[in-house]
Amino acid sequence: PELSAECSRLLRLGVRLAVSTGRGRSVSVALRCSIARDKWREVFVGYYNGGQVGTLADDTVPSREGVFAGSLGEVAKCIESDPILAELAEVETRPCQITIRAVVGRNLPFLHQHVSEVLAQRKDLQLSMMDGGSSFDVVPLQTSKLSVARSFGEIGDAQSVLLIGDAGAWPGNDSELLSGPLSLSVDRVSTSDYSCWNLCPRGILGPSATLRYLQAIRDVDGQAKFILNDFR
Repeated sequence: PELSAECSRLLRLGVRLAVSTGRGRSVSVALRCSIARDKWREVFVGYYNGGQVGTLADDTVPSREGVFAGSLGEVAKCIESDPILAELAEVETRPCQITIRAVVGRNLPFLHQHVSEVLAQRKDLQLSMMDGGSSFDVVPLQTSKLSVARSFGEIGDAQSVLLIGDAGAWPGNDSELLSGPLSLSVDRVSTSDYSCWNLCPRGILGPSATLRYLQAIRDVDGQAKFILNDFR
């Protein structure tokens, strides 16, 4: 509820919001329950790690119909016929993403290594992997969580978009998203000295840290500004 209230406050302030996630329609359902209907067109959502992008008001996305993007279909066949994955993993295929989860009691890092080795043998497939912590996704190389930010039409201005994520350390699924100068982490950080900052006190992570960041965005003379003094 606190995050919903802050998102609504920022929208009233004139700030546009975007959510970029490895998930699908469950995200739009949750957001629609949290944000007033008249603001849905001001909220952008990048589903499946940015593979599909639309406003919260758009019912046509995400779509699970259609052909596989790029060479994803070929990899889907390999993964579905792999005996190790058949025994140890749950695999969910979509047109723009393959999601792999470890079955209960199995080792996700081992599965990550195994799929990495499979993909390493087929560099021509132009695919990458995104680590989401409890699962990982195989996506076309051009898939990017930044796709949703580009929908704003202002991504060329590095000072206009604040990026927030939790998995900034490579190969986390936010490592590219949090590579820009105005990027904040609510958990893992990269080795960069110029991006992926975590400003919150020790022990404040995830949603609690996100809340702190959103609360630090204030109306200053008609402009939305991030008040860094809140973290000093």
